[in-house]
Amino acid sequence: VYDEGNCGYTVYNSFSSVHNDVLDNQICGAELADNGCYALLLSNGEYNSVVEVYNSDFALINRYNKNAYVSCVDITENEVLIVASDAQLGSSEFSIEILVSVLGEEKAKFNVNSTAGFPLGCKITPYGYVVVCTDSVLLFSEAGENVGKYVFGQDNLADFVISDTNTLLLFKKRSFDIKYELICIEKDGSVLYNNTIHETIFDIELNDSRALLLTETNILCIDENFSNSVNIESSDYNYRILAIDEDAYYYCSNTGASAFTIVLD
Repeated sequence: VYDEGNCGYTVYNSFSSVHNDVLDNQICGAELADNGCYALLLSNGEYNSVVEVYNSDFALINRYNKNAYVSCVDITENEVLIVASDAQLGSSEFSIEILVSVLGEEKAKFNVNSTAGFPLGCKITPYGYVVVCTDSVLLFSEAGENVGKYVFGQDNLADFVISDTNTLLLFKKRSFDIKYELICIEKDGSVLYNNTIHETIFDIELNDSRALLLTETNILCIDENFSNSVNIESSDYNYRILAIDEDAYYYCSNTGASAFTIVLD
């Protein structure tokens, strides 16, 4: 937990605070692995971006100083993924650096460059690495090879989610009525399924390839084989849905979280 733009942060387990610290640099972002390792994205006067990686004993084990601007980071118990953008090559294209390193090792596992829109998010998956940009989805193997790319260009990307197996993109279409397009991308960049929704969507979640979409009165459940819905009383932009696993789903309000189940058609 941190206050963006300030220097202090606190680490919690399921019960209480286990560590807190105040750094010399401002915190711009943070990512936490399941085993307690974490990465902090910092801003200082010497470099445009600094990423510090800590182990589960709260000890600093890696520091990455970047003249480029780091926009997204992901971390697991073994690796850290850092995505930075440098020179803007045109009105919508950037030079992007994708760096992956084993925790605690000085030399990077790989460091590759690509050209795409501004990077919005990234994830380490069992099959490799995913970077979602403002115009495309970039997919890399565990060795750093570019194994797929899905380009959507200037479509209005409203939201996205990356799971361990797929990437979900939600586009708000320019139309006189309410219209969204939902596209699920596989690990090679191909389209697994494509759906059109005519309801306002407040939040989306992805569990493997199953999409969950929160509307005003329903949670829509969609994958490549079926679609169904769960009725709710009401929701708005402050509500969220959360998928723990294929059997545990939660509908989260400002005051609590209610479990719900999905019945297959």
